[in-house]
Amino acid sequence: MDRTKGKILLVDDEVNTLKVLSAILRKDGYEVATSTSAEEALQKLTELDADTAVVDYKLPGMSGLDFLRAVKGSGRAVPVIMLTAFGTIEKAVEAMKQGAFMYVAKPVNPDQLLTVTREAVEKNRLFRENLSLKGQLKERYGFQNLVGKSPAMREIFTLIETVSKSASSVLVMGESGTGKELVARAIHYESPRAGGPFVTLDCAALPEENSSSPSWRLIPLPIARASS
Repeated sequence: MDRTKGKILLVDDEVNTLKVLSAILRKDGYEVATSTSAEEALQKLTELDADTAVVDYKLPGMSGLDFLRAVKGSGRAVPVIMLTAFGTIEKAVEAMKQGAFMYVAKPVNPDQLLTVTREAVEKNRLFRENLSLKGQLKERYGFQNLVGKSPAMREIFTLIETVSKSASSVLVMGESGTGKELVARAIHYESPRAGGPFVTLDCAALPEENSSSPSWRLIPLPIARASS
């Protein structure tokens, strides 16, 4: 288990600044990798599997803003903290509009740097945990976990694949114990809406006066028992 608070990629073309900021972050329990250019930092970002990147806005060659755009364009969710001199705060604010997590003005206040870094690392870890949980749910409830080799079950698998791609609501019908909720979950986790919540509702428990006729289109999905 990783005993550090997190992995930080620190990018600045000033070597003394790298030494000072690295010492602050390491003393607080972080693992720190450094780079003097954005181009090199992009390679290290993947190698380190960083929880966040702290990047100077003004760098030779590729700027901190270009680095941010490259990270966002690659689909990575790593929070980027922008370091900026007092005179370029407006540019840092613009970088935040383009997806930067936060900016820290130079000369850097150690307490502010640590506070922002902790928040960025926590955000990244929560994001990763969320993705992991969603992956586990899909693995657990995906239609590949439904058992059955009969023609009726194969037909159901085909229907699940077909209707999961539809934007229409789906009505799953069948006798008690035939696996209606499993099929409903499989449809959900195979659909483009898998990232959203799956909410079960016991309609029989709803008061009759609160019930109303549905206004959406329903696609019936018959459930047949698998042959033994």
